[in-house]
Amino acid sequence: MSENPAPRPVTWLFRLGWLAGALLLLPLIAAHVGPLRTYGTSEGLDPSWMAALADAAARGAAFGRDIVFTGGPLSGLYTGFFEPAMAWPIAGFGLLVTVALTIVAGHFIAQRGWPTALALVVILGTGVLLRDTIALLPALFLVLIVTGEPRPGPMVRLAALAAGAVLALAKFSTVPLLVLACLLADLLALSRRQWPWHSLAAVAVIALAFSLAGQNPLALGDWLRGSLETSAGYSAAMSLPSRPLELAAWIAITATLGGVVMRLALSDWKRGEKGVLAIAAEVVILAGFLFLALKIGFVRHDLHSLIGWGCLAVAAALVGTSPAARRDRPAAATALAIALLALLPGPVLVQRTLLPDYTAQPVATARAARDIGETFLRFIADPAAWKRDAGARLIAARAALRASHPLPAIDGTIDVVPSNQAQLIAHGLAYRPRPTVQEYTSYAPGLIARNRAHVDGPDGPANLLMQPGSIDGRHPASAEGALWPLILSRYEPGDIVGGMVLMRRRAAPVPLTAGTTVTIEAGLDTDVALPAGDGPLVMTVRMPLTPLGRVMDLAFRPPIVMLTTVEADGRRTPWRAIPGMLSEGMVIAPHVATAEEFRDLALGRMDRPGWTRPTAIRLSSGWLGRLAYGGSVTVTFTPLDLGPLAAAR
Repeated sequence: MSENPAPRPVTWLFRLGWLAGALLLLPLIAAHVGPLRTYGTSEGLDPSWMAALADAAARGAAFGRDIVFTGGPLSGLYTGFFEPAMAWPIAGFGLLVTVALTIVAGHFIAQRGWPTALALVVILGTGVLLRDTIALLPALFLVLIVTGEPRPGPMVRLAALAAGAVLALAKFSTVPLLVLACLLADLLALSRRQWPWHSLAAVAVIALAFSLAGQNPLALGDWLRGSLETSAGYSAAMSLPSRPLELAAWIAITATLGGVVMRLALSDWKRGEKGVLAIAAEVVILAGFLFLALKIGFVRHDLHSLIGWGCLAVAAALVGTSPAARRDRPAAATALAIALLALLPGPVLVQRTLLPDYTAQPVATARAARDIGETFLRFIADPAAWKRDAGARLIAARAALRASHPLPAIDGTIDVVPSNQAQLIAHGLAYRPRPTVQEYTSYAPGLIARNRAHVDGPDGPANLLMQPGSIDGRHPASAEGALWPLILSRYEPGDIVGGMVLMRRRAAPVPLTAGTTVTIEAGLDTDVALPAGDGPLVMTVRMPLTPLGRVMDLAFRPPIVMLTTVEADGRRTPWRAIPGMLSEGMVIAPHVATAEEFRDLALGRMDRPGWTRPTAIRLSSGWLGRLAYGGSVTVTFTPLDLGPLAAAR
């Protein structure tokens, strides 16, 4: 069968269906994309990184160099966080994504007919937290419309590319699927003796949007490298196993859908009405879509799993209403049943009950669509008033945050190690973050090196708010643990403010002397004794992934590593450990867990009453960990002389 069959013409009836489909889905797409919907600020980990990214974009910080995070300069499209200096770019790009995705979805519905329209209305109307799923749709739709009939013109394809490219600058996890979609579209174009322009167009749109977001388009490579560096370490560092039965159910149901897809692909091939490359492209893009759903939804298995179920529902609905499925009723029934089944866990997980109210989400989506429509009309009537209203809400939110978390006036630039970035911004302090923004994302040697260069360099903050502690049960000294010797040398401790010790940059660093390093080769699940002594010990652990471990990391996630500290009385405390962090070092003794303890450490007070000190550590990762990391690890202990800190008081 030729890869270049004669295309079907576009008729007036098709155009009418296209318009009807677009109008049908516009309010639902708008409800989930949320253009012009804005939020103020609040306390907490997530609001803090949202505020930090918005603040960085407003200041013109270079993403990929000054800021290295999973969100980009257009993160406001994803978070809805309002920042006055970015109001017009975020509003404009939000409307662009909504309109472009609606155009593409309308064309897709016109190709497929009313069953696809009905399926998408049901899913978008009842699905829970579909924003991440929506962000992946431009790439999926691009390939499916290119393989469908009538074939889309350049403007429809460009709409899909524009939506996908803009969303890539909001959330980097969409990029792999966009790259795959562009490559498949280019291969199909070549097979049809057409110019393969999709990849170049996507790069051009990303560069243009990057520039319009206030970034230097020549630094696009820096953003790409930084984002890849952050993404590469995500699975090992941010994984959060939970609800194994839910994961097993998702995998089993997805595998069933995969069987349906292959059955329909074989049917298409036998009929000879569609080229082999087009059939393969549809299978590959669906596989990539669901693979990303697995990674995004279940590596960090909390409410992120809603992304996995949402993507599964969309994929199953599109498979079940495909032209091939209409000729195969059992396959269609199976796929559509999977789509409906995938909608069930959302309300259960969000409402935390086995008998949720399944009408709550459709009502919420309808209200969101109504609110977006009303906001759009007000925006068109008076854009300046829309911005003023959003700004007033932000001012009120920041005032509330200042009242609940008071901080003194602090001169000079400032950074904060715990995830309290929103507090600094709300107080109007000269917040200048290290590249990774929050401590728990400093999980790879390259990222830690970026932070070290920032803190040690001329642009390092004049002030630093410090408090040990992290997320996911990690050791408290893992909070920028590799930087502690540098922080102790560069910064002088002051008062405790807001539960954090205020560190001020010294005129000249205090030289700290490292003692003789002790290196121990040990096995997993084996106690490793700490060297004797009363001073601080910096520990590093080398446990690189084996080839099989790298496959685990790429395919899903490597096994969790636990660091257990053993006290003199035999008490054992398990902590989540991140191998990339351990490889760069942390203070393992004494046990520093509070701001007060860190201040005493910074003052060189090793005679502090109440210091606890582990006598041994143990690293464990289960039987899978032995396959992923090998049977042994290399542990080093280096004493640190804090006498110069005590003398500098």
